[in-house]
Amino acid sequence: MHKKINIVIIFLCLYGITFIILGCNDKNNIDISKPDYLVTLIGKDIRGQEFQKFLSVYGTGTILRLQNLGTYYYSYKDKGLSLLFNYKDTLQAIFYYSEGVDNYRQYQGILPKGVTFLDTRGVVEKKLGYPDGFGNYDASSYWTKYKRINGFGIMITYVPKPTMDDSNRIHHISISLPEL
Repeated sequence: MHKKINIVIIFLCLYGITFIILGCNDKNNIDISKPDYLVTLIGKDIRGQEFQKFLSVYGTGTILRLQNLGTYYYSYKDKGLSLLFNYKDTLQAIFYYSEGVDNYRQYQGILPKGVTFLDTRGVVEKKLGYPDGFGNYDASSYWTKYKRINGFGIMITYVPKPTMDDSNRIHHISISLPEL
């Protein structure tokens, strides 16, 4: 009986040592392939450990600076993704693009609440509910805003066509910290 207990104790010790040596703890083993990984970076500094893990895999992409707004983007056109940072180097929003929008490939990851780029505005509203806000950027584009879904704000911009048409498809989706 003591021999079995000793074997179990030795196994647990070796397992623990291996775990420590390989650095397999939550801070060092961030799985950037998880669909919600990017969302966990919203509000975080680009110099932080979690962000550096992402950048070690994806790189910085193409950097677009908007001097008058004090913001900049890391754009990953081949992945259908762009990241918006403020002047303090904090991630403010993530943009997921539909195929061909501004020369982006379609984002291949999972979108919030089962929404897909094939969904029409009518289907999106069935999945997410009636939006907290909506409007037009210009005469041809329409957007809807959800203040809090899973702890984040979501804005969906639809492809240009008659703006109130329920059959409009998604142009792009942005996720940010929720509005207060």
